[in-house]
Amino acid sequence: MHPHVSRCRLLALVLGAGTTSALAEDVTPNLQINGFGTFGYTTVSDDFGGKYQSETFSPGSGVDDKGSFSFGNVLGLQLKYNVDEKIDLVGQLVAQGDENYDTRAEWAYAAYAVTDRLNLRAGRFAQPLFMYSENIRVGQAYPWAHLPTEVYFNASIATSFDGVDVLYRHPLGSWNLDMQAYTGRTSQSELAFSSDIRRQLGANVTLGNGDLSLRAGYNEGHLNYTFNFVPAPPPITDETARFSEIGLTYDDGTWFAAAEITQIRAEGYTPDSDAAFASVGRYFGKWLPYVVFSKANAVKGDECRGGFIPIITGQLVAGGMPPANAAAAAPGIADFTCRSQLENEQTSYSLGFRYDISRRSSLKLQVDHLTDFHDTRGFFGGLPQGTLSDDDSAEAITVNLNTAF
Repeated sequence: MHPHVSRCRLLALVLGAGTTSALAEDVTPNLQINGFGTFGYTTVSDDFGGKYQSETFSPGSGVDDKGSFSFGNVLGLQLKYNVDEKIDLVGQLVAQGDENYDTRAEWAYAAYAVTDRLNLRAGRFAQPLFMYSENIRVGQAYPWAHLPTEVYFNASIATSFDGVDVLYRHPLGSWNLDMQAYTGRTSQSELAFSSDIRRQLGANVTLGNGDLSLRAGYNEGHLNYTFNFVPAPPPITDETARFSEIGLTYDDGTWFAAAEITQIRAEGYTPDSDAAFASVGRYFGKWLPYVVFSKANAVKGDECRGGFIPIITGQLVAGGMPPANAAAAAPGIADFTCRSQLENEQTSYSLGFRYDISRRSSLKLQVDHLTDFHDTRGFFGGLPQGTLSDDDSAEAITVNLNTAF
């Protein structure tokens, strides 16, 4: 097995469900401390007057053509305390650069080992939607400079989940079958809106043999939105949304490959969308050059989405435009009243490399060519819908240092 392969898998275990690892720092016999960080620089060649990867209805977030030394940066600390041979307490604190490094509790849960194969957890843990959900903030645990935007930013909901889950592992010869079932809720609050996904039910299954891992997952919940600007549309309540995903990773020490496909289907205002990425890379000693193809498509229905003009007007007001000017600006995009402001379409062609400085740190550089916006705003926040056409394109450049211990 290639040394870089075993290291990445070890980090995934360390920073993934609070499991024991040789990298954990034993402060006391029962207390283990892990940490991770990503620090670097990101810029785009053209921001089109908005900000790339700006959170929906959150003016000021994202990155523009002036660049940023905080966008994408993160510092995390994870604690695990073994109460006894059956119960562990796990907490994770995270500070992100694009959130002004305000510290928040990403994880806070208790785990109970029913048997060696069966575990129960209760509290706050990673929202288990994607292949890299457990390590979504841990740049050292994946090869790219950042996770594929069209897949991971497209379903931009909170990365933490409050609830309970059941984890079960069953060996199948040289393979392991891992199953997770969970229920609970997810909440987040932005500058201009608050969301709450209640009565979530989900499950995922992973089958792996060391080099190859196959995964499938499903989640269903009821969305509730409250808008915090004036004028504001009525709250959106009890909107059913369904999320499904399949993915695979392969790493034999010479070649690396990964692919993931996601689908969102929702009622009411929230748009339907399909997204996918595929990546391949090859190891050359400490170097791993790679390519990535990533794409997000909005799936448009026949009915117009209600409340589009008030939402656009409110966003302009939240962004600093006087209400009278915002009201006048909104009708100017009336051609797109049948398109939700949340719909994003974009394709990325990416080239990058990872260089392993040591067992616990790496340097990454990635260039993304952004195109195929299909008369949406792509993933550039602060723009009216329909701003970007297929003739528009831009490059996003990311360089960062990633660490984990």
